[in-house]
Amino acid sequence: MIYRPSTRGIISQALTFNKPHRKRGGYETLKRGIIAPMFKRKASRPSASRAVAPADPEVSRLRAEVAAKQAHAADLEADLIESQESLAAFQREFEARVGVHARRVVELQRQIEAARRAAFERLWQAQPFAPPFVDVSEQFRRAWQHTEPPPAPPPTTPDEEAEVKALYRELAKRYHPDLAPTEAEREWRTPHMTAVNAAYAARDLAALQAIAATPDDVARPAPPIDSRAALIASLQRESRRLDELIARLEKELDELTYSPALKLELDVKLARRAGQDLLGETAAALKRDIARLEVELQGVLAR
Repeated sequence: MIYRPSTRGIISQALTFNKPHRKRGGYETLKRGIIAPMFKRKASRPSASRAVAPADPEVSRLRAEVAAKQAHAADLEADLIESQESLAAFQREFEARVGVHARRVVELQRQIEAARRAAFERLWQAQPFAPPFVDVSEQFRRAWQHTEPPPAPPPTTPDEEAEVKALYRELAKRYHPDLAPTEAEREWRTPHMTAVNAAYAARDLAALQAIAATPDDVARPAPPIDSRAALIASLQRESRRLDELIARLEKELDELTYSPALKLELDVKLARRAGQDLLGETAAALKRDIARLEVELQGVLAR
């Protein structure tokens, strides 16, 4: 059975599209087959590290641990970006087909309420010796500010899109500032990642390929390591920092996964698979509400 949200629920969604919701619903069995980018975890290859005391088992273990965590953090960063893009695309569709009608319903309801208050105020003031009229509810009214969805990325073919995303993931592992073990390397990585992000947003495959083909600068900073103890301490600090980064990224993905916006996107995609246009049906229902509310408003104004 396809979930059919009420008109009130759709209006509420239109007004709170970006608010996260932590309640876990029954969507765990549906997620992987519907919004794959959010839940796809690619196997990552550990990056090569600097050759310091290669025969030391403890150093080798820590290096492998750090490399694995760096790859996992980079995958989470890419998953988060792809998930946000997927949700933004749905938000644009929602806004184009439903949002304008939902806001019109809210506006008509506001006008009807204001007209009724004005009519009541006229009756109140017509009474002899009536005290000044004070509208307490107006003091608690909260204004909703509509936020335009982000612009759509340039169109690409499915094969080009897959290649762009795969290359972006590889470059993020190579240049993302959050993966830098030191502040000096973070500063070195930042302009490189800025160029990667710009090429990815423009879906410029040639630019991403050119960045990937460019060797790292010889000026890439290397942390000063003067002893085995200092190296082990540095790797342990980096491992702890990556644990914190991974926890933050997983929390952001979790909040996005259980947001009302994603729940609605899942409902729409499930309905579409069953041959049902849930957004179209919702827009038609809102149009009927608009027609009814416009008649009601005219009646209130005529009193």
